[in-house]
Amino acid sequence: MPTVSDAEIAELHAIIGDLSKQYGSLSGDVLDRLKKLESGHKSITSMAAIGYQPMRETLMLAKDFHNRPLPAQRGMLYRMPVAVKDILNVSRTIPQFVGITPLPQHDLWVRDLIPQSETTQGAVSGLNETSFTNAAAPVAEGAAKPKSDKTLTGYMVPIEVIAHYLKVSRQSYEDTSQLAAVIESNLLYGLALVLESQILKGDGVAPNLGPGLYIQATAAAAPPVTTPPATIIDQLFLAAAELAKVGYRATGAVLSSDDYYAMQMLKDTTGRYIGGGLPLPRIVVSPALATGEWLVGDFDRGSHLYVRADASIQIAAQNEDDFVKNKLTCLAELRAAIVSVGAAFRKNPAGGATVAGAPTERPRK
Repeated sequence: MPTVSDAEIAELHAIIGDLSKQYGSLSGDVLDRLKKLESGHKSITSMAAIGYQPMRETLMLAKDFHNRPLPAQRGMLYRMPVAVKDILNVSRTIPQFVGITPLPQHDLWVRDLIPQSETTQGAVSGLNETSFTNAAAPVAEGAAKPKSDKTLTGYMVPIEVIAHYLKVSRQSYEDTSQLAAVIESNLLYGLALVLESQILKGDGVAPNLGPGLYIQATAAAAPPVTTPPATIIDQLFLAAAELAKVGYRATGAVLSSDDYYAMQMLKDTTGRYIGGGLPLPRIVVSPALATGEWLVGDFDRGSHLYVRADASIQIAAQNEDDFVKNKLTCLAELRAAIVSVGAAFRKNPAGGATVAGAPTERPRK
């Protein structure tokens, strides 16, 4: 499309001025058209100043376009190079969303040590054998047989609820990639973390679970005073030996992270590590135990976890005024009860465990 120059517009103004003098005022329509032509010219001039040229103008000025074969005009394909200025720093303003980095979470293994079963009731009850007097003995012909005694104690443990929730806007939940998965992970982890703490240290006072394994456990005998002093490895073995004396078998142990890694760093007099190759029961680390606290026990026969409803998540928009505020309430909940036998477990004696100690000589093969 041809363009109009500044000189041509000035010439038009002069002609219209002469005509106005000769014939009087001209029609406003002619002047309006001239003003629009002048305005369009200024717009084109300003774009040209920054290096912009409309596609139509570029096409109409191209020699190849005007020299195209006339019979092939309709429907023909014409390639036209377009010159543009350098485009810089655009990508730096368009970031890519790479996901959500969550906070760290503890490994929780105590539940894996405990037998578990489902229940459909709001409480569980049973009997614990608390004593057995074995009077079995050889009997002479015609003599009376000896009588043995047994004591049973009943218990009833209610199913308790562990739950929490958080709120999130519907837009954030639906539009942000990975947010739903992070929310669910956080909620489930929160339940598992509290459940482990309750399994070990719940006091049994509603709504707490328990009494927990650590609370019920019998304090182990203090280790003998020796030189070098007993280490935590010694105490774990001594506790396992105490259980063996009364008929239990140590199937697992729970330590704090401080005690566990301190145990792994113990060395003999030659500087070799001694903690890794010892035949101890399975050891797990729990954030529920403080430094100096440990637990050894027969988890198979001395504890049981009854689950009424395992951890689940529900999403609702009808809670409180969530619907009118376009929010969602994310609720996580579980229902369970823990039953334990205190005699099947030993815990650190009063004063905690002695983790460090003088190195001892490792037996040579």
